[in-house]
Amino acid sequence: MSVAVAVRVTERPPLARAEARIDSLQLLRAVAAIMVAAFHLQAAGATNAGYDGAFSAFARGDAGVDLFFVISGFIIYSTAERRRGQSAASFLAARFFRIFPIYWTVLGIYLAAAGAAALLGISVGFKFSPASLIASTLLLPHGAQIIDVAWTLAIEVLFYGVFAMTFFRFGARVFFAVMIAWSAASVLNRVDGPPATVLDFIFYPAVAEFLFGAAIAWACQKRKLPFAGPALVAGVLLLLVWLCGGYGGLDIGRQWGAGIPAALIVYGAAQSRAAIAPPLLLLGEASYILYLTHLLAFSCLGRMFASFGLDLYASTSLMAVALVIGLSAASLATIVIERPYQRWYRPLLAKWRPA
Repeated sequence: MSVAVAVRVTERPPLARAEARIDSLQLLRAVAAIMVAAFHLQAAGATNAGYDGAFSAFARGDAGVDLFFVISGFIIYSTAERRRGQSAASFLAARFFRIFPIYWTVLGIYLAAAGAAALLGISVGFKFSPASLIASTLLLPHGAQIIDVAWTLAIEVLFYGVFAMTFFRFGARVFFAVMIAWSAASVLNRVDGPPATVLDFIFYPAVAEFLFGAAIAWACQKRKLPFAGPALVAGVLLLLVWLCGGYGGLDIGRQWGAGIPAALIVYGAAQSRAAIAPPLLLLGEASYILYLTHLLAFSCLGRMFASFGLDLYASTSLMAVALVIGLSAASLATIVIERPYQRWYRPLLAKWRPA
């Protein structure tokens, strides 16, 4: 998968073009979410039907998670720099309203679907228990998440906590020092798949990707952004190499194999002046809902297709249809639910001043 974005370095102060930069990162969010969704389609196909069609190109599409982590580090740091008067409490409140209510809504849909499936005698793909319910509701660093992909959100929440405790109290230098130490410790923990233990969550190797994104945002602030175009091209090419199987069998962690290409892509896209079409921006907005809902959507579509004698996970065309339906549903939910919700909570946060 490639990202065709024209790049030209601007002579204006980088942070003065925040909106253009966020637009380019919205496009990358869409790419990341589509990669993860396609990854799960091909994984289910390979497991259930021995599928080896076009979607097999996404056998490493979980690299979209690495792209998300780098983007998150960039956005969190650059936003905090632009809002120097913000407190840690305000930052955490903004993160809470951005992440949890939408997540809880989707979690409720998952639980309702599980209840309906139980009444119909249909098995569900997650383990339900008091522990999983608590861990899932609070996004705790626990392997028993009801929504499979929520483990990445649990790691995001850990990053938010580290950022709040360092940047707002001690400044950027302490934040970067702590992130470097955290990343160095995490590199020693060779975990590439979803973490299972609390320590695997805390020391997940890809936390270094938050550091990559924050460092790129710092470089934007300092106007240290040479070779943005070549970096973007190199990042896309390296990511394609990773998606095609890696670097000649070289045994490296995802923070290097997928994280470095993701960082180069974000580095280049951060200076993009490309005009992003509104439908693509909408897909970027919808990336969070797509990320949370695609597994449930594919499960429901798989059962619907099966009722007509069709196997979703054995057909490239049906997988493509399912992906388009998932994208469309997430975009519609963004317009109907998420945008009105954001229009409601953002003015409240703007007026709120914690004691």
